[in-house]
This record gives sequence, structure tokens and C-alpha cells, in this order.
Amino acid sequence: DCRLGHAAAGICAKVIGVDISDQRAAGEVSPPNFSLVVYDGYHLDLPDGCADVAFSYQFLEHLHPDDVDPHFEMIRRLLKPGGVYIFDSPHRFSGPHDVSSAFGDELQCFHFQEWTYRGMRKLLRRHSFSESRMFRRGSERRSAVVNQLHDGVEALVGMLPARLRKVISKKLFQAVTLAAVKD
Repeated sequence: DCRLGHAAAGICAKVIGVDISDQRAAGEVSPPNFSLVVYDGYHLDLPDGCADVAFSYQFLEHLHPDDVDPHFEMIRRLLKPGGVYIFDSPHRFSGPHDVSSAFGDELQCFHFQEWTYRGMRKLLRRHSFSESRMFRRGSERRSAVVNQLHDGVEALVGMLPARLRKVISKKLFQAVTLAAVKD
């Protein structure tokens, strides 16, 4: 559905929703400054540098590993200089977060991969995003020191035995939520 896009249209000059299908209810009316682009998941026919902000929620984990780099390349292409990609994806340490959890601790169903903050920051640097800031409990953590401390705690938790790591991570690391800034 397009509820988030419709809400954003109330505070933004222009909102473009992008999806692989149109899931709006029959007869649903969109705000005049909202448009939905349905695409094949690979080739998005929008001009370079057309977006100040890109947003995805619980999406990245569904991408095949071969499609992750092209996705970040596309986002980078669409963002204006200084544009921000805000996203949320399940954290690997507290997962799996799909039905795979009923069968064990390995991803084998709908999620191809789940990330850590450190792993995601490495991916973002590879795609030339100059900085990334985490969100915790709805607030952006802009301080580089806070972000580094958080990554340090994540690294320490990552050294724990799997069962203990998962128990602790259920409290500390439910998701990887970042705002990545394009150079």
C-alpha cells in the first residue's frame, strides 16, 4: 500500500513511491503530489539525481545477494549530492527474522541475508556513501563517537557463543536502521 508515501506527501513537495506492483486498494485516491512508479525490480526509469531522500523498510533482506550491489548503485544514482538513504533491515545477530527461525538459526526461506551495522557500513562505504548514522528508538544518533561505541558493542557481542549472542541481541539489535549520506 502507499500509506507512508501519502503521509510524506503531506509534508513534501513531491513524493514518488516505487514498487514492483501496485497494491493500492481499488478506488484509493492519492494526493496530487504523489505518484507511484511500478518497475521490474531492476531497471528504474527515473532521472539521475532526482531524489533528496530514498527510504526502504524491511526490504533489503529480500534481495538476492547478486542484487544488493545493483540496488545500492541505483539508490546512489537517484540521490542528489547530499541526499540520504534511510533504511531498516533485520539485524543478523537476533535473527533469523523470517519463518526460517522455526527451522533453526540459518536463513533458508524469505530472507536471503540479514546484516550487522558494521557489515552494512562496509557495504555503504563500498558504494561511496560518505557517512552513515544509526537510528535507535526513533531518534537519529549523529555523534560519530556514539556510532563507533555502538559498533564496538556489536563487535563484542559478535564474539559471544551463538545462543548467548542471540539472547543479548534480542534486546540490543533487532534491526539495522541507518541514514546513509551520498557524497
